[in-house]
Amino acid sequence: MENQGVFMSAADLKRGNLGKKRKRYVNEWKDKRQKALRNAGKPYTSRKGVEKEGKTPPKKGKICADTCPKECSKLTERRKLQLFTEFYKVPYEQQQAIILSGLEQHKVIRRRSRARDPEVTVSKRNFTYRYHLQQGGQRLSVCKPTFMSVYQLTNSRLQTTPHSFFSDSGDKGTYPLFSTSAEPLHSYEGECGERIFESRS
Repeated sequence: MENQGVFMSAADLKRGNLGKKRKRYVNEWKDKRQKALRNAGKPYTSRKGVEKEGKTPPKKGKICADTCPKECSKLTERRKLQLFTEFYKVPYEQQQAIILSGLEQHKVIRRRSRARDPEVTVSKRNFTYRYHLQQGGQRLSVCKPTFMSVYQLTNSRLQTTPHSFFSDSGDKGTYPLFSTSAEPLHSYEGECGERIFESRS
């Protein structure tokens, strides 16, 4: 028995291609919509169809230890909620700028000691970070858990934000990111060698 081929006219092929394009555009639109929901801190669906919860306001009270040497206790509940709300109202790029504006980057100074000892583990970290939040015109020094709690950040995002920023900018001192006021963020070296990010508005 001979196999009978399936013949498609030019019109059939065109309709098939249009259908594929339409499906691709719909999928791209859905991805963008879910990404926008995620960036806004709202519930969204992942590409694998998994329902993800939205961001919740920071917990009330001091989340770090009573022995924390930072100024976390000075941060009011009203200000924490305000910072959280403002953060998820702006686009992703401005969120990144907000995170960076609260960071101070410090170079890790390594001391020479038993460098050839195989039991000595040498850290590969080149920088450490200090965290700050604005309140009443003051720049409060806070611990990492408090900083993450206010903006409801994952550890992954907090780690990748400065790394991606430096790789894009080349660490030249002035960077093409923007703060919530749409002013360019600049960086400078502090008195102790730290890298500080701020808007010069």
